[in-house]
Amino acid sequence: MARRILLAYLIVLGALALLPLGAGAGRGAGPVVQAMPLATILAALARGLTLGTAVSVGGNLVAFVPLGLLAPMASARWRSAGRVLALGLGVSLAIESAQLAISLALGDPYRRADVDDLLLNVLGTALGFGLYRLEATRRDRRASRAAPGPSLVSPSADR
Repeated sequence: MARRILLAYLIVLGALALLPLGAGAGRGAGPVVQAMPLATILAALARGLTLGTAVSVGGNLVAFVPLGLLAPMASARWRSAGRVLALGLGVSLAIESAQLAISLALGDPYRRADVDDLLLNVLGTALGFGLYRLEATRRDRRASRAAPGPSLVSPSADR
C-alpha cells in the first residue's frame, strides 16, 4: 500500500514541478540556472512573509516531506537517514535538471533550475524522515509495552 501511495506522490510531484510546459514562456530573458546557494532563500525572506515567499520557500520544503515519510514505509531499503536523503537529493536533482532541459529546449526560462530548491527539497525530505522515525519509535514503544514480559512463575509450577 505504501509503495502505491509513494508512486502516486511522485507522479503528482513531477506534474507539479514540470507542468504546464512553457507556463512561464514569454517572460523574457532571465537566468535559467541559479547556482548561488541561499540567494533565492535570502531574497524571499528579505521580501517578508508574502504569498510568493510561502510558495518559494515553504512550497519547496513541504513538497518533499512526504518523500521522507513514505519512502521508508514503502521499503526497508530507505530506512536509513543517509539513503533517504540521497533519494531526496536524487529526485530533486532530476526535477531541477528536467526544468533546465525544458527551459533550454523552449529557449525561454519557463522554470529556473535553482540550487536553493535542492537545499529546501532535501531539508523537506529530512523533516519527513524525522516524522517517520518519531512514529516508528512511538510504535516500537507501544509494541514493547503490549508484549508479555518474562513470567515470574516457573513452567514446572503449573504441574
